[in-house]
Amino acid sequence: MAIKESLDLRKKIKGKKPEYKFPGSKKRVKNQGKWRKPKGHQSKIRRKFRGHIKMAQIGYSSPVDVRGFHSSGLAPVVVMNPAKVSQLDPNKNCVFIGSTVGLRKKISILEEAKKLELLVVNASLEELKSRLDQKKKAKEEKKKKKKKTMEKIVEEKDKEDKEKKAKEQEKEEKQEKKKDDDAKKDEELSPEEKEKQMRREYEKLLTKRS
Repeated sequence: MAIKESLDLRKKIKGKKPEYKFPGSKKRVKNQGKWRKPKGHQSKIRRKFRGHIKMAQIGYSSPVDVRGFHSSGLAPVVVMNPAKVSQLDPNKNCVFIGSTVGLRKKISILEEAKKLELLVVNASLEELKSRLDQKKKAKEEKKKKKKKTMEKIVEEKDKEDKEKKAKEQEKEEKQEKKKDDDAKKDEELSPEEKEKQMRREYEKLLTKRS
């Protein structure tokens, strides 16, 4: 049988293929979308009663010569690097890029496949390039944002340092002023008053120690 006829036959078979469901999948949500062969003694599905879910059978499978083929009639090959693309025949194979392949490597695989006129099933060169450009733009924006935040932090730190220095300077000036005032007062006091002041200071020290 020719490949084209086999593909048409496969299309007809798959059109009639039922949706296999787990027996009692309506009752259990976790079993929806799965299939298990019913093994119950009185199972209506196992006994193929009318009006019940169809069982998976060999008759629903594709013709052997096109089993696993792409709808274009080419055998798909999973490609993980650009070197493997050159080993493929464009008349027999089509390219499936592996899911774990990075964006830049995907682009290089697509460019290599374009040179050899190979069909790539699960990726488009323009879409991937636009995605790469978006990623680059996002990266640049992130860098700019980071730079701005760093500059802001540095400015704030400088401002804090200046304020701190100004406060320290003000404190020093006040202390110097106080010293000068005390010195002036000492000069103005008589020897008797100076002696009294000395005694008071000495008494204060004694009270602190006790």
